[in-house]
Amino acid sequence: MLDYLKSYYSYGEYEEIVEHMRFACGEAGGDAGTAEGAAVYYLFFVRRDAESRTLAQKWKEQGWPGLNNDERIMMESRLNCRATVIEIEKILDRQRMECIDLLDIERGSFI
Repeated sequence: MLDYLKSYYSYGEYEEIVEHMRFACGEAGGDAGTAEGAAVYYLFFVRRDAESRTLAQKWKEQGWPGLNNDERIMMESRLNCRATVIEIEKILDRQRMECIDLLDIERGSFI
């Protein structure tokens, strides 16, 4: 994964993103792992190129070179994940609730 990242971004570009992801206060270097992980996630799944594609989407289009089958499945799953904030609108019974996604209200309610 990191080899693929390095084929698109220089170390300087990566370090700039890591610095941007660091917490504004706290123990120096104490958030290094968090900042590095956030930077890798951002560069693969959030930042888009001029064609509005993420690095992960480009890698998928190439067939995930360098990954084994388990790693390919993991990357496919990560591509389909997104943050959500669910609000329960109505409790229907002991197992079902009518909800809305506050980050995607246009989707409407779902059970």
